[in-house]
Amino acid sequence: MIFLTARGLSPYIELYIDRCDRLLSDLKAIREGAGPTEAELAAAPLIDQFSKVYEPVPCLTGFIHGHPGLPDGPGRTSDLWVVAPDQGWVRTLSRYYRLGQPMEESAVPEELLARKVH
Repeated sequence: MIFLTARGLSPYIELYIDRCDRLLSDLKAIREGAGPTEAELAAAPLIDQFSKVYEPVPCLTGFIHGHPGLPDGPGRTSDLWVVAPDQGWVRTLSRYYRLGQPMEESAVPEELLARKVH
């Protein structure tokens, strides 16, 4: 969320603009049939034992491995924008994730809902 106050604009606006620019570029590539490259997927975090949840937007929970800013462990993605299960990946607001094995819908542990990652 960006705040515009009497002191000015939130300093996070550049971060959000960068994320949105990268997302828009990826969405255009996907529209043209050019999803993530092998190198992009190799560098993407893996989310294993994943399940779709709505918190309040669609996202995935699971065990995340290889995230550039967080330790491996249980977590939740940012908003889902593109879901390509047959190709083994999703695109969230901030990055691609490789998909591991899905979790059975009835087996989502509460600790997976506790931590959000971007």
